[in-house]
Amino acid sequence: MKKSLLTICIISALAMTISSCNTYHSINSATKLSHLSANPFMQKVARSVMTNIYQDVIAKGVTSFKGKPRLLSTVGSLFNTPQSVTAFKGMLSNNYGISKMAVENNYSKMKTVKDVIGFVGKNAKRFDFNSYSNKLY
Repeated sequence: MKKSLLTICIISALAMTISSCNTYHSINSATKLSHLSANPFMQKVARSVMTNIYQDVIAKGVTSFKGKPRLLSTVGSLFNTPQSVTAFKGMLSNNYGISKMAVENNYSKMKTVKDVIGFVGKNAKRFDFNSYSNKLY
């Protein structure tokens, strides 16, 4: 009896020390996409926004930025031509159902990709909450 009680106590203590693997990070405190793993909604929004930025702006060659966007990438470095800014604003309006006026009024407040993700998370009208894909509708 004492042996089984001691075993249960050891297993419980071990489980308590190991269970902190998935620490919650808000979009404001995250520095990498993996930090959002404990926040499935924001992780899905972040993946969608970053994929759409890459596919709709960077891959089309309307900006001189090369590579993949990161959470801490500045908006000014990603969209450094008038065509890329227009493509970015259109992507936000078309893909996420955000009004063009809201995008235009808030564009100057978007300093990093994290800010864009937060803006999309608050203002988007097209989300597919039941989907397991990374695409938002």
